[in-house]
Amino acid sequence: MSTKIVTNYNKEITGSQGLYPAEPATNAGAGSQFILYAAAVVSQVKVKMNKQVWGTPPTGTVVARLYGSHTNTFRDMGDYAEGLIAESTNNVDIGDLSTSPSEITFAFNDVSLAAGIYFICLFSSNMVRNDGNVNVRTTEQSASSIGYITFWWEDQSRWGSYTEWD
Repeated sequence: MSTKIVTNYNKEITGSQGLYPAEPATNAGAGSQFILYAAAVVSQVKVKMNKQVWGTPPTGTVVARLYGSHTNTFRDMGDYAEGLIAESTNNVDIGDLSTSPSEITFAFNDVSLAAGIYFICLFSSNMVRNDGNVNVRTTEQSASSIGYITFWWEDQSRWGSYTEWD
C-alpha cells in the first residue's frame, strides 16, 4: 500500500519558499524538513506551487527530491537536506504553473522510508527567473509534521540550512 506523505492543506507553510536562483546561475531549490512517525512507502508527494510574474515569466522545469537529514534532529534550524534518496519520476514545467497556488503531484517509484526525519525538496537545474519566481507551499498531515526549510546553497553546490540562509 502506498502512502501520500502530504495530503492535507490545513497547515500550509507560508514563509520564504521561493526558488531564487542566484544570477546568472540557474540552479535553484527549496525544501522542507519533515518527520514520519511511522514507516511509509511513498508513491507521491503533493505540494502547492505557483509562479509570480512581474514581466517576462520564469521558465524551466522543477523536480521533487527526497533527502535524508544532516543533523537528524527534528526542527533543528541548522539542519539541511543531505543524501539523495529518490527523485520524482515526473517534472513540472514552470510555464504550466498558475499564478494562483495549485496542487501539484510529484510521483515516486514506491520509495520505502523508515520512521524518521527527511526533507522534501523542489529543485530546478534549468530555471531562468526572468521577471518572476516560483513559490512552493509544502503542507503536512497527521502521519507527518513539517520542520524548518532548506535552500540550495549555490556557491557551495549543496543544500544550506535555515540559519545559513538568513
